[in-house]
Amino acid sequence: MDAPEAVAEANVNAYNAHDLESYIATFAPAATFGQLGGRILLDSRDAMRGFYRQLFTARPTVRCEVKQRSVMGSWVVELQEIAGDDQPAMQAMVLSEVRDGRIRQVWYTPLAGGPPAH
Repeated sequence: MDAPEAVAEANVNAYNAHDLESYIATFAPAATFGQLGGRILLDSRDAMRGFYRQLFTARPTVRCEVKQRSVMGSWVVELQEIAGDDQPAMQAMVLSEVRDGRIRQVWYTPLAGGPPAH
């Protein structure tokens, strides 16, 4: 079983490599991705696959930099900056619950520059 921090690191590394299948593999099959406050944006690994396939094609140099990371039990809290493709950088606070070596749910809230691509 992978520790939450190791799963979060593998997730960011796969995102930055645009390795879609490795990125998706960090999520549980029924994982959700939502905006803090309750709005679910993606409700399964399959939905994430479609979204990130389009994102990686449309933004071939997009990258995520983790500015800060804290782990509290099964939760990983990150300050992320998403940048690339001559787009303004976006910052967000991202909370991920990791159980059984997979991300079960992700909640984010934009801090500057609008919603993140991650």
